[in-house]
Amino acid sequence: MDYRKLIKLGSSSHILSLPNDWLKKNKLKKGDLVYISENINNELVLSPQLKEEKKGKQVTITENNDLDDLNRKLISAYISGYDIVNIKLKNLNNFRVIENYLDSLMSFEIIEQTPNEIIAKDLLDIKEISMEKIIRRIDILIRAMIEETKESHKLSNYEDVYKRDQDINKLAFLSFRIIKKCFEYPKLTEYIGVKYNKLIDEWMLVFYLEKMADEVKRISRYLTRSKDKSNKLKEIINLYLEVYEDYKRCMDAYYKKDINTAYEMSKRKDIVMRKSNSLLEKNKDPYVFNIIDRTKALANHIRDISRLIYQ
Repeated sequence: MDYRKLIKLGSSSHILSLPNDWLKKNKLKKGDLVYISENINNELVLSPQLKEEKKGKQVTITENNDLDDLNRKLISAYISGYDIVNIKLKNLNNFRVIENYLDSLMSFEIIEQTPNEIIAKDLLDIKEISMEKIIRRIDILIRAMIEETKESHKLSNYEDVYKRDQDINKLAFLSFRIIKKCFEYPKLTEYIGVKYNKLIDEWMLVFYLEKMADEVKRISRYLTRSKDKSNKLKEIINLYLEVYEDYKRCMDAYYKKDINTAYEMSKRKDIVMRKSNSLLEKNKDPYVFNIIDRTKALANHIRDISRLIYQ
């Protein structure tokens, strides 16, 4: 353990001498730049050079007979921050399926293809990404999904809702990829507009939003299939729209850092549960049962998001 005394310089700053051995080890001389960053413990970290993320992190995935397993491995490699993915092909007829899998990963492009291999590369510059913009985009898509879903018992618009959910999945995977890279290279947090100690909160927010989109997609599917066109279904849709208003208020509180509203929205979950249970007692249609159950799940996720605001 070494120590140095702070020396006052002028009226508004201080200077600190650096150990000569450290300067020699890092081949630093007068006039060279020393980079300073602050970690989550309020400690200053000195670096002899600006640490950028390493380029060309690669992984090889071999195709087997289980294409779903291949897709899971591709998503895992994407979120884990691999820049280049080599896919060893066993069946060229599966190329279109694998191409669709890669299309679901934002910024991954096929740069080379042979009869035995597909090479995909990440072409995204993470320094041009804003987490706030990603979250707002996901929020806009969820609101659009809910607006479309409330008419699903009248219109066959499930495919539109499904496509929006796919877009949200893309943004969620991108968010997880970015956040994992920031844990490895903290300097990147300066570019995406998130403090290092808030990365987990951002991860959890995107996780809850993605789960909400899944629930809305399921509700749309059940509404489309339900044969119940009675006033009871209208009651359920009204409850669903009530939860939608809760969601909008919760997200507005998130953007404004409104802790008081967040507390209020956290309490709303119990009210929705009571109303949902009351409606369950009146309905026998299995699809209606699932709609109510998924609406309860939405209320849970809204409560979870509200907790991120005031914790």
